[in-house]
Amino acid sequence: MQPIVIQTENLPQECSEWLAKRCDVHMCPAASLRFKELLPQAQGLVIRTYTTVDREMVELAPNLKVVGRAGAGVDNIDLQACSEHGITVVHTPEANSESVVEFVLTTMLARLRSLQTLTISLSQEEWNALRDVSMTQKEFSETTLGIIGFGRIGSRLGKAATSMGFHVVFHDLLDISKTHGCKQVELGQLLTESDVISIHVDGRKE
Repeated sequence: MQPIVIQTENLPQECSEWLAKRCDVHMCPAASLRFKELLPQAQGLVIRTYTTVDREMVELAPNLKVVGRAGAGVDNIDLQACSEHGITVVHTPEANSESVVEFVLTTMLARLRSLQTLTISLSQEEWNALRDVSMTQKEFSETTLGIIGFGRIGSRLGKAATSMGFHVVFHDLLDISKTHGCKQVELGQLLTESDVISIHVDGRKE
């Protein structure tokens, strides 16, 4: 008999198909009545960003063996409660790292050059005025990017940004040896010096 697994959020098709071949998968949001009915029987729980696995949920799942987080952060999972109940927590620390870096860079570049504003329907005079302002802003080599959190995503963003000519500073709780040409500074200095700040930390108190 296949183990019962609850999937609360969508996964890429190939992942869902792989799981369905091995488990009795039930797709239902955590807020649904069906989820509450299935939880006591479930041996596996697959979540993403918008499902919180708290102590209350854990205590309602006596047969739960594994919580799988399809993503890097696990701050939406009560790790202590899972540990106390013998539940293994797994995640995908490299998931979407490159996609996040690409999104951050795209958004940052669009903002630095006011591209979103320029796509709004404007008169020719307004467009010319805004274009002149955006074209006379700082070049990449004159722009400081501050990164808070220099883990998997933050360090990749720093590496990509320095290759484009940005001056990059970062703050992290750990002393980082591999900096990719970026400079580690105190948080106050980063906040003072940066033209753009990108935050890549999870929800932990520290």
